[in-house]
Amino acid sequence: ADGTQTGGGFALLEAEDAAGAATPPHVHAHDDEAFLILEGRYRFHCAEETFEGGPGSFVLLPKGRPHHYALLSTARHEKLPKLA
Repeated sequence: ADGTQTGGGFALLEAEDAAGAATPPHVHAHDDEAFLILEGRYRFHCAEETFEGGPGSFVLLPKGRPHHYALLSTARHEKLPKLA
């Protein structure tokens, strides 16, 4: 599902990351970003917090807070971005 299918409420996609994948620090002004991790282990940085999540973890990164993440293993994850 994407924003056009949900009236801009949220988008849902499944993504697979290669070993060592990482995002640069960034901020979403209008949308929360969330992850449901299916496989592998990730390290998340949100504002001043650092934490890790593995299979079955649900991670919410609130809008307005700088954040980034890195994959610590080869894995796939289901990403639930831009929750309203």
